[in-house]
Amino acid sequence: MSDAQMIHALMIGLVERSGGPENAARMIDACMGRALDSDSQSRRKGTISKRLSGQLSWPLDEILALEAATGDDRVSAWWEARRPGAAANASLLQLAADVTRESGEAIGAVLALLSKKGTRQEALKEALEGQAYFARLVAELGGGDD
Repeated sequence: MSDAQMIHALMIGLVERSGGPENAARMIDACMGRALDSDSQSRRKGTISKRLSGQLSWPLDEILALEAATGDDRVSAWWEARRPGAAANASLLQLAADVTRESGEAIGAVLALLSKKGTRQEALKEALEGQAYFARLVAELGGGDD
């Protein structure tokens, strides 16, 4: 089985775990800080369906976002397990997924604040959590002193 076929098979299971294409689309939007349309629907539901049918491939940012939203890192785990030095890179990949999730939550909280559905306190809390994960990522990468 090719890498693309394996990723596709794993993503089918991940979308099923999320509750189907519509829920997967909403989760990806939330993690990536994208707003829903006026009917609280994701604009990417059709794109998810095309990915499931094999018409489109899965971009890394959407894979990581859906993994973060569901708490299921099956694609990342498979990818890392097959690479040399997998153990050393596993924590960095997880940290990248955590940064994606936390920054998406922060942006979502700011959008909720702007639409009068959230509070400034909640937006600040989420932003600080995102900042903490970014700080961990910077530290893991060597502190940014190069």
